Amino acid sequence: MSKLVLNTKLLKRNIPNVSKAARNAGIRSATIFDLYRGKTRIEHAEVRMLKALADLAGCTMDELIVAEPEPAETFAASIRRWASLPEQKAQIAGPKAGTPSNEEEDIALLKRLPLARDRGAASPKPVGRYAT
Repeated sequence: MSKLVLNTKLLKRNIPNVSKAARNAGIRSATIFDLYRGKTRIEHAEVRMLKALADLAGCTMDELIVAEPEPAETFAASIRRWASLPEQKAQIAGPKAGTPSNEEEDIALLKRLPLARDRGAASPKPVGRYAT
């Protein structure tokens, strides 16, 4: 079964300022924005309001309301499908993470690294009227 939705692309293209158009048609702009965002379902909208909206957009009600196909798989079904897959172990630390390290190689690597410069106390430099 398909779901009825508002053709927002058509409305955005044909009605540049929704608030002004709604005011001119005598429709609350909040009602139109609720339909835009899907907060209000099309099935619950008044026919008079949908007809006025179609007139504002310069289209028919058939063009205004389109049928959107339901997704083939629901969210719950996708969770079940992913849960049934075999578990794979991720290598977070890289390809050598599973092998034991050689302590002598690690120490030699650390000795080759450059020494850090002594930067003194880690206090911020005063700025503005408090600077000396």
